[in-house]
Formats: sequence, C-alpha cells, structure tokens
Amino acid sequence: MRYVVLLALGVILSVGACFLWMAGIGAVWLRMAGSIIALAGLSGIAVRFMLRSIAADTCASDHWRRYHTLLETTHDGIFFLDRNLKITFATTHAARHLGAHETAIIGADARAILPDNAIDLARSILDGSRSGSHREASASEHRVTLRFTGAWLSLWFAPMRDDSGVVTGVMGILRDITEHKRTEEDLDAYAEINRSLMKGLPYGMDIIDVDGNILHFSEKFEEILGKDAIGKKCWDIYRADRRRCEGCPLEHGLEPGQLKVVEVDDIIEGRTFSITHIGMWYRGRKAVLQMFSDITENKRLEQRLKHISSHDILTGLPNRMLLTDRLGQAMARSRRYKKFVALMMLDLDRFKEINDAMGHEKGDVLLRAVAQRLSKCVRETDTITRLGGDEFVVIFTDITDAKDVERVVQKVGESFAAPFDIDGQEVYTTASIGVSIYPADGETIDLLLKNVEIAMYHAKSQGPGNFQFFNKAMGITAFERKTIENSLRKAIERGEFMVYYQPQVRLADWRIIGMEALIRWKHPELGVVAPSKFIPLAEETGLIVPIGDWVLKTVCEQNVARQDAGLSPVTVAVNLSPREFSQRTLVERIANTLRETRLDPKWLELEITESTAMQNIENTVAILEQLSQLGIHISIDDFGTGYSSLNYLKKFPLTRLKIDRSFI
Repeated sequence: MRYVVLLALGVILSVGACFLWMAGIGAVWLRMAGSIIALAGLSGIAVRFMLRSIAADTCASDHWRRYHTLLETTHDGIFFLDRNLKITFATTHAARHLGAHETAIIGADARAILPDNAIDLARSILDGSRSGSHREASASEHRVTLRFTGAWLSLWFAPMRDDSGVVTGVMGILRDITEHKRTEEDLDAYAEINRSLMKGLPYGMDIIDVDGNILHFSEKFEEILGKDAIGKKCWDIYRADRRRCEGCPLEHGLEPGQLKVVEVDDIIEGRTFSITHIGMWYRGRKAVLQMFSDITENKRLEQRLKHISSHDILTGLPNRMLLTDRLGQAMARSRRYKKFVALMMLDLDRFKEINDAMGHEKGDVLLRAVAQRLSKCVRETDTITRLGGDEFVVIFTDITDAKDVERVVQKVGESFAAPFDIDGQEVYTTASIGVSIYPADGETIDLLLKNVEIAMYHAKSQGPGNFQFFNKAMGITAFERKTIENSLRKAIERGEFMVYYQPQVRLADWRIIGMEALIRWKHPELGVVAPSKFIPLAEETGLIVPIGDWVLKTVCEQNVARQDAGLSPVTVAVNLSPREFSQRTLVERIANTLRETRLDPKWLELEITESTAMQNIENTVAILEQLSQLGIHISIDDFGTGYSSLNYLKKFPLTRLKIDRSFI
C-alpha cells in the first residue's frame, strides 16, 4: 500500500501541486521527497525503481503515516481501485467529492458510485493489462470530466503495478474544476455573443496584425469581399493594385485603444466604404480591428443634398450661395491675371403678367426654357445662376475688353426675339439686362451685386428689352427708387394719395359727359410724385392692387356724393393695371365695392390697355363678360400700340375704344 501512496505522491508532485507541503516533515521525508521530486512525472521503469527504493526502507510504517498526512493536505482527492473495481483507499477530499465518508467508502464498489464513463475508462486500463499491452497512454487518454454531486470534476486514472510490472489496480485523482468550467462556460458565452454580433452587425469586420496579415474576419466581411482572407495581406484583398489603403493604420502605428476612421472608395468599384480602425490586443500581440461600413447610398444622398443646397431646384442652375462662391473665385483670379470679371443680371419683362395669366406651372416651364436659351449664348466657362423669381445672373470671367461683354449681352437680348414654346403655346417676352464690371463698379461681392441690380432696374425703367451698363449716376436714381418704394407702402395709411378728375367734353355743345380718374401722390418730403415714377414701381412690387382698390372705392364714394349733392350724374372711368386685371378676385372685389358705396354700375367705366387685353384672349373675354353683366362700361385704351386686330375686338363686350395718340 505504501508504494502505491508514494506513486500517488509522485503524480501529484509532477504537476507541482505539493512542493510547499514538504516544509517541517523531517530529514527522512526530505530525503524521500527529494527522490520523488526528482522522479516527478516519471512512469514505467522509473516508477518501479522508486517503489523498490521505498520497499527497502525499514521505517515504512512511520513513513506511511506521514505520507497519508501529506495526501490529506492536497486539495485533490485520491483513491485506489483494485482489479474488481473495489475502492481500497480514499482520501477525505476524494470521499467528499464522491459524496461519502472516508471510512464508509473503503471497500465500496466503484460501479455504484462512479458514472459509467469513468468505470469504462478504469476497465480499459485493467483490461489492457490483461492483454499484455504495456503501451503507455497519454494523460488525456486516462482523463474524463464528470458532473458529480453538483460540481464539475476532472478524473485522471493511472495503472498501479507491482515490482514485476503487473497492473494490480487503478489510482484515481479527482480535481474540482467547477470554477474553471464556469470560466470556460463564460468564455463560450462571450464567444457566442461575439459570433452573434459579428454575424448580426451590418459591418464587415476583420482583425489584422501589424504586418497586415488577416487573422480573423466576419461573415459580412466575406459577403462584401467574397474571398477567403485568412493568412493573406489585407491590401491583397481590398485592392486590385495591391497598395495599402489610404489612411492605413499600419502606417500610423495605431496603439491599442486608439481609433481612426477613413473613407475608401476603391475597394469595390462604384462603392464607398467607411473603415473604422481600432487598435487592440489579439492573442497577446498588437492588432487592429477593422469595421467596414458601406456608405455609398449615404454619400450619394449627401452629394444630392449638397447639390440641392447650392443649386436652384427648378432650373438646376447654381443659386445665390454658389454664385457668391464662384464670383469670389473669379475676382481672385482676376486680381492674379489682371483681367476683368463682368456680371450680367437679367430680369424677364412682364413675367408676372404671364405667370398670373397662364398659371404658375407654365411660368416654371418658361423659366426653364430661359435657362436653356441662356446656356446657348454664353461660354462653358461662364456661370449662369438663378437668384429667384425671374432673375438670372451670369458671371463672365477672363474679360479683356468691355465690348466683348456688350456683344454677348446683345446676343442674349436678340435671342429673346424668338418665341418660347410653352407646352405647344408660343409666348413672347423680353428681358431687361444690367451689367457691372469688376473692379471698376465694385471691389466686393456685395457691392458688385448691388450695382448690377441698379443697372438692371435702370434698364427696366427705360422700357422692355433694354440693357444698361452701371454708372455712378445710377446710384442716385436707385436711392430715390428705394425711398419711393419704402414710402409707397405707407402712403395709403397716411392718406397721401389724391384723385384728380380729367373731364371728357362733347365738342358739339361743350357739355361734360364723363370723367377719367387720375391718381396723384403728395409725398411729405418729395412733394407731388409723378405717376410715371411710382406706378411702375407699384406694379412691380404688387402694391398696385391695394392702391387700385383704394382708387376704385374713392371714385365710387365721390360719384355717389356728387349725385346726392344734386349734380348731374356722369360716368367715371378708372384704369385697371395689368397686375389688377390678372387677379382672380377682381370681379368679386369690384362688385363688393359697388354694393358698399351704393353706386349704380352704369356710372362706372373700367379701362384696360390693349396689351393687357391681348395677354390671354380667352381669359380677357371671360372677365370682361362678367364685368359687363354687372352693368359696368368697358373701354380699351391705347389701341393700336399692340398686336390686336379688329377680329379680336368683336369678341370683347366694349363700350368705348380709345385710339392711341400716336395715330393722331
């Protein structure tokens, strides 16, 4: 028995579990323990030599007690089985692991205690000895893992031999590996979580070492690149030209915990990836975790939003923001190469009338057509922009002579002579154009834009289809214009407008048969402002509508007052501007005014110009018919200045036709 115990001690000491327990045992034990330590892990001939040495010791019984004490101090449980699988020896730890008391377990049948896989392993060792096989099995072949009495145990079996080498039984060593097993289960759980994350995340992920070798990759990575990457260089997989990626973390010495994000657009043709590099430790060495995210659609959306922010949605032309940027670049280039920059602002004449008469959709079609026509008149290096509404601005760069700009402006103006095809309908329009030159007309972007706008409005004041180059004298006119516009908005509230009446006299008897209402503006600072100065501005800004309503109501009230005073009733003519005539609520507003002022409609005459009447024949006929049904007289003024014919006149319910003075 003592030899077997020493054999067990040799096995225990071979794994280094008991070397601290030798202190204080005594000189004899130190001598024997030294022999055992020297023989740690030995088997076969070495073990038999140790057993023979122990058998020669005359103090075996004394030693046995000491060895038994040593066996009890180890945390491993040790037990012996004979050839009949009876337990012949067991330490306290072994008995506890097996769920019994030390004294009660001695002599017990192991088959009643140990699970089947442990019994099968013990039998295989015993049966192997009967067959005469002396093959030394590895430790792993003699080990099983047990789930026993609520704990995980690792059980090693080793054959016990006598002096002649015959196997007399089996020694078992039980070790509690519950904590190890829990750690193992936790690691398995973490690994499963990692696998799930690697599979579920929308990123392709891989791990590379400092030499660029791919050590690990996810399914999404393989799905993106479609290649078996293990052991290959990362740039061999990512790039056809086998160069390192831009921003490669290997070139920047990315340390564990550091992060770097780069965008790469040449891994797969037509796709853009965002690659997040994270420095880490992998199996004890520095590595880099790379996460690939396909951001192609995001980049396209970003480019789309960027385009929208800098371009006009309707025409696709650059907007004011991009105009400012391009103009700044052109001015910088001009300073460097000693050349000029020209700015041309174009505003469509009568666009509001066309838009109101034909509808906003047709107006949008016209604006797109204007943009296309402008592009055919300028160079590819010039920039055409739309500021909004019907205003366009063109930047001309590398100008050496202002006459070159004048030729282009004339070309643009002449291009408007041809009609625009708006969904099968021909529409004629002209453009008022202003031009400013850098640096003569302004050395800043804001000043250059301000002066080109002044030039454009000056051209518009000269009549349709005109163009003007900016000069300093225009600045004064522009100031006056701005002053008038600001005051015009408050003139009605302040009661600054007046109505004058121009009588209509019958030559036969010099009798007054009618009157025409004329508006005048008495400005508190500028004095009496001529209609030619504020009416076009009111028409352009839309203020003509509330001004026209005030005039109509005032005329009706004064006409009723004249009649109530006993004066002979006469018809009073009121002019309707093109903007007023295009209002959809025109007929309703006029009817309400007549009802509120109690004026009989037969004493009211409404005048429109020939050009207004010809904007949209069908619409004009419909409106005039409604007004005529109210009992209002209708007249056309300035006849002969437009493109109408007597055939059209027959369609209008006219009371009077006024010939333009140019025919007299």
